[in-house]
Amino acid sequence: SFSVNIKKEPLTLTITGKSDPPSQAYAAYGKALLAGNVDEFKKFIPSENLESLPKDDNELVLGLEFAQDMMMTDIEILNSTISGNKAVLIMKGSRGLSTANGTVTMILENGAWKVSEESWETGTSQK
Repeated sequence: SFSVNIKKEPLTLTITGKSDPPSQAYAAYGKALLAGNVDEFKKFIPSENLESLPKDDNELVLGLEFAQDMMMTDIEILNSTISGNKAVLIMKGSRGLSTANGTVTMILENGAWKVSEESWETGTSQK
């Protein structure tokens, strides 16, 4: 016989590299996401994207759990380009044996940087 521990260990997020305001906002967004803190997570979502989130909190929590399972946990922000109210972060990340390259578009809304779009491509190496 054998046993399996299916209890999820709490995830921790490590972000290194750039520390400009958009990068700091992305780090706070990631920490809120991994903690499953819905209210804190929503602070980093632009108003136009908030409208498309599920209205049912249970459904939103399930979405966050899915995002938690997909998120890289060791991220290095390689480059941050700010142009007016928009910033683009270029990142590399890992989680266990998985590695990915990421691009995040941030927008400045009411004085706060928010995650407008995020995409990750796995199995590639950043030059």
